[in-house]
Amino acid sequence: MTTQLSRVTIRPTELIVSSCQAIVKAGVKDSLTLLPDSLREVAEFHFGFSGGSSGVPAPGVKSRMRCAILLLMCAAMDGDPWENGRDAAAAWTLMGHGVRLHDDLIDEGPTRYGRPSAWKRFGRVAAQQTGDALLALAFEVLAGSRMSDPARAAVTLSKAVKELCAGQVTDVGFETREDVDPAACLAMIDAKSGPMLESAAALGALCATTEPERVASIAAFGRKVGMLLQVQNDLEDIWRDPASGEVPVRSDLRRRKKSVPVAMALDTTGPDRDRLAAYYADTTPLTERGIDIMADLVDSCGGRSRAEAVMHAAAADALRLLDQARPGPMAHAELTAYVEQLPRY
Repeated sequence: MTTQLSRVTIRPTELIVSSCQAIVKAGVKDSLTLLPDSLREVAEFHFGFSGGSSGVPAPGVKSRMRCAILLLMCAAMDGDPWENGRDAAAAWTLMGHGVRLHDDLIDEGPTRYGRPSAWKRFGRVAAQQTGDALLALAFEVLAGSRMSDPARAAVTLSKAVKELCAGQVTDVGFETREDVDPAACLAMIDAKSGPMLESAAALGALCATTEPERVASIAAFGRKVGMLLQVQNDLEDIWRDPASGEVPVRSDLRRRKKSVPVAMALDTTGPDRDRLAAYYADTTPLTERGIDIMADLVDSCGGRSRAEAVMHAAAADALRLLDQARPGPMAHAELTAYVEQLPRY
């Protein structure tokens, strides 16, 4: 079924997702042919195009796919087809996964998308060099695109990479910090996740318009969506909708990482807050029961509700900025629906 929004009939979510997945996947697969064989083998495994998988829809996971979809939807902000953003979406995806390969090395994550991480399969050197190559390839794809201003697009992507690197350093530092208050936590996730969505939205907009004010507004819109998505990810890590049938991973609690709900919970007073702080101060391995208790304490201290409030505020800010970008009726309706369905987990 289609959905009525502001008297515009928007396309079903399933159609938008499947169409955008196909566009991004095709663009990425074509781009990977430009890599030397040894690096292409690692990249194709990482993306799921080889190694016994039918192919992970680039960019591979829900949050990353949302980013690529956002880019293509912004590319259609003046009524153009989503395909106009194909090269930009491929470049953005290559950049994001270059960073992801490096993240797996930093975190020493053994798995990615339910399979061994690239560094576990091919070794650290191969994974690092492939990550570097994907970053370089992203700029090569932009340079060869049909965008009206590829140089500006390249600057947009370069700025995102630099901010992401700085954000990653800050995020790693949070692993051992004891004085993580809500303001510092939100500033960190804005630095880490904001550039991803900001650059995705801006690159999409640059496929449709060169008007600086509109591009700036849609980029700011994307940054707010980035905040929304990261807070949602933090919530999903601890709690899941029972109807989804999915079990929360609770990796942040296992690592005693101070995610947004945790920072919000610790920014309170009372016995439950003190019990939660004691769990974080302890260095002994956590049991499953202990992790369950921590999740309950975060909730009872208001961490869950306060994080949800941040998420809803980010959604409201995003929609205000979307209005300022003046997209066409169809794009405005579909981007509005995109944002409104995000604060769910």
